[in-house]
Amino acid sequence: MAADKDPRTPLCKYVKNYMKIHEQTENLKGKLADLKSCKQRIEEKVTAESRQVISPHLKPDVVEWLKNTEKIIEQAQDIEQKVKEAKMFSLKHFQREIQDVAKMIEEMEKLRRSGLELEGQKLVNEAPLARGVERTTTTLIGETMKKNMGEIWEYLTGNEVVKIGVCGMGGIGKTNIMEHINNKLRKDAHDKFEYVVWITVSQAFELVKLQEQIAAGLEVTLKEKNDTKIRAETLKKESAKKKFVLILDDMWEEIKLEEVGIPEPTKENGCKLVITTRSIDVCDLMKCKVLELKLLTAAEAWGLFSEKVGNINSDDPELEEIANSVLRQCAGLPLAIVTAAGSMKERHDIEVRRNALEELSQKKVDICKQLRISYDRLKEEKLRHCFLYCALYPEDFKISKNEITGSWIAVGLVDKRKSVQESYAEGLSILKIFVNNFLLESDGDGRWVKMHSLLRVMAVHITSDSPRFMIKSGLQLRKSPEEEEWEETNPERASLMWNEISEIPSNMSPNCPTLSTLLLQRNPVEKIPESFFVNMKELKLLNLSYTKVEALPSSISDLTNLRTLLLQFCEKLQHVPSLEKLSSLLTLDLRCTSIKKVPDGIEKLVNLTYLNLYSLKIDELPTGKELSQLKGLQELRIYWGKKTSAETVEEAARLNNLETFGGHFHKLDDFNLYVKSLEPERQAPKSYNLLLAPASEFDMSFPVKDVYMKDVTLWDFNISEGEGSVVIPSDVKRLKMNHCDVIRSLNDVMSRGRGLTVLCIHGCRNLQQLSSFKVLSGLTNLEVIDIKSCFEMKEIIAPDVKKQDEEGTSSSEKQIFLPKLRKLQLWFLPELESISKEEINCGVLREIDIRKCPKLRKLPLFVDPPPATTEIKIGKGLWESLEWENVNAKYDLHRHCQFMPYY
Repeated sequence: MAADKDPRTPLCKYVKNYMKIHEQTENLKGKLADLKSCKQRIEEKVTAESRQVISPHLKPDVVEWLKNTEKIIEQAQDIEQKVKEAKMFSLKHFQREIQDVAKMIEEMEKLRRSGLELEGQKLVNEAPLARGVERTTTTLIGETMKKNMGEIWEYLTGNEVVKIGVCGMGGIGKTNIMEHINNKLRKDAHDKFEYVVWITVSQAFELVKLQEQIAAGLEVTLKEKNDTKIRAETLKKESAKKKFVLILDDMWEEIKLEEVGIPEPTKENGCKLVITTRSIDVCDLMKCKVLELKLLTAAEAWGLFSEKVGNINSDDPELEEIANSVLRQCAGLPLAIVTAAGSMKERHDIEVRRNALEELSQKKVDICKQLRISYDRLKEEKLRHCFLYCALYPEDFKISKNEITGSWIAVGLVDKRKSVQESYAEGLSILKIFVNNFLLESDGDGRWVKMHSLLRVMAVHITSDSPRFMIKSGLQLRKSPEEEEWEETNPERASLMWNEISEIPSNMSPNCPTLSTLLLQRNPVEKIPESFFVNMKELKLLNLSYTKVEALPSSISDLTNLRTLLLQFCEKLQHVPSLEKLSSLLTLDLRCTSIKKVPDGIEKLVNLTYLNLYSLKIDELPTGKELSQLKGLQELRIYWGKKTSAETVEEAARLNNLETFGGHFHKLDDFNLYVKSLEPERQAPKSYNLLLAPASEFDMSFPVKDVYMKDVTLWDFNISEGEGSVVIPSDVKRLKMNHCDVIRSLNDVMSRGRGLTVLCIHGCRNLQQLSSFKVLSGLTNLEVIDIKSCFEMKEIIAPDVKKQDEEGTSSSEKQIFLPKLRKLQLWFLPELESISKEEINCGVLREIDIRKCPKLRKLPLFVDPPPATTEIKIGKGLWESLEWENVNAKYDLHRHCQFMPYY
């Protein structure tokens, strides 16, 4: 038999291949071990050499060798594993891999030999730095600063943001954080930027000098000496060839890049611009991505202080008390903390450190010099005076925007315009300037501002010279300053607010010929002597609110320059002397006092723009004739009690200049009489707050808003026999009904009101339905429906009886369109069975909140598609029990549900 016919041949080949594979595999193992050992030695050498240089950079051939070695090691290990797991007669399935083993062994040997050569060479070089200057830095303390640095770095190394504005109040650490960024850019971003250019701009920069500094940083030669336009063209042309980061530190105003010769940073040219500034406005003008640095938290402040002062023993309560006192004064400002720590560093004795704490008062002067730059940069003298006025309030005090603006108007810092709204708008604009320049900070819900304690120290220091203030607010004083102190200070403004002064000496008569502002509010003072105001002829603003005075001295009648008299919440006040001579008076606030009649001479206050008579104790309101004399009145708030005359109500309606009206009506007839004055044919206030309720004090204040309010509240009122129904103004924006058991439907009080945006109904026990189909369909501007605790309510929208009898009604006529409805809130409606028999089309609905409505079976809302921000709060059991005509609607809305266990 021929050899090729031998039946044993296939078996012999299998055996031969099997032995060959394992022989090659064993060889592969040996080569693999040698290569791994070589790789380990090279990696150890890389690590050792990297420790010897500041910015390690692997040589390209080392990088390539490590990459190839890692790859072939993985391939070899893969083949080794396959051979190990394969059975003898299955090896034919990967013959190609077996054939490649020899090549792999050969390649591994080449890599090992080249690795041996590398071992004898230097593997790590010093990385090339981007051209620029190394900056001296101090340690960044706290997670907030590190997070800010990470955010700036991400913007610089990413592609989306090309201009960054780092802003915050003076001393907060803007320069420090950018010094860290500068150094990191030079070492770690050399492959992205060729140059890192740092320019300290400061206040009065010179264009020629700025061009020279940038040209030097970018290694550009400017031959022209004086022509800034030619220099700009040269600089722009040459710098366009380079990739750079330009850091402009301490900017105070916008710089036109085109005028300087800096190419506009773009994604395409790869250049970046970073500015540091104390003004958000500068960031906006430069079209920068704004990163606002915040004050340090208490923990971060302690960390910075501890690092700088050294040797803080937390077990020593006296030392800890001193440190905490220091940190309270620094109020989270890094500059102040570092300065204070420097005064206490290495002073181990408690007494010595206590002395250092006293030295901090002197150090504050140096800190304030740096902070004062922001104040000095305010362009108008008026702005500087407005800022200093804020220092009259106690430390860390929430200042009402309305109150401070009213004070500025009173003393003439804000112009008395034709419109109160315009005057207040100017005041709010000034406050925005202060906030944007970090001289004040917004607080709370936007109605308040605060002054940092060190900025206040700066302001107090300024006002010790010119203009001269006496600032003693919030110091828990029990006695008024002596006459000598008043006369020595000779203040233009004085603040004794928020103290414990209960008595002013009976013969006191401070000689203050320039005093224009006196703030005495929030003191328990009971009596003001007759002589006290005699020598204060220039007084423009007097605030006695929240005091316990029972009567004002008659000398107030002679303050002919007085523009604002604030007596609100003087609950014991029963007597105010004649105001006949106070013809300059703009603002008179008598709310919540105990006076029974308006002061004599009120009809002579022809310049009065604001009058608040909201007091339940006033029985005798101005007569219609007296009220008619106040032709300049723009804002009126008043309680119309049982003794109100129809003539007075009608006269109030004829005040043609009235912009804002707040009226609490005790009688339905008076309410309706006034509402009729709001019809289009009459001159109506642009903003009103109408309240129909029994005699009880309510908040009649108006929040700070950019738009006028038109607000009606019905609270616990009943209709007596013979009285008509309540009349609601046709242009009302917000309607609230609370505990009005007489109302069974919105139809009872409203058949019109296309402008209504907010509807709130709470605790109306006999309300069975909200409205008819017809009435609600007309409320096309409605944005909020809020119904709570109406225990008899069975349906929200009831079908019209007439429509029920009609036949052939189209589906579109049956659908209710509420195109602006964004919030539906239904709470504690135990009998509610139906929202509507018809579908409600509300395409912008954002929030549905349903609580304790166990009988509700349908949610006939058409939202197609639901906005991504839609939020549905509902009990899971109620949701699952709802019936749906459109199953898809349920699925669409389900993903927006937040199932609340207590709903």
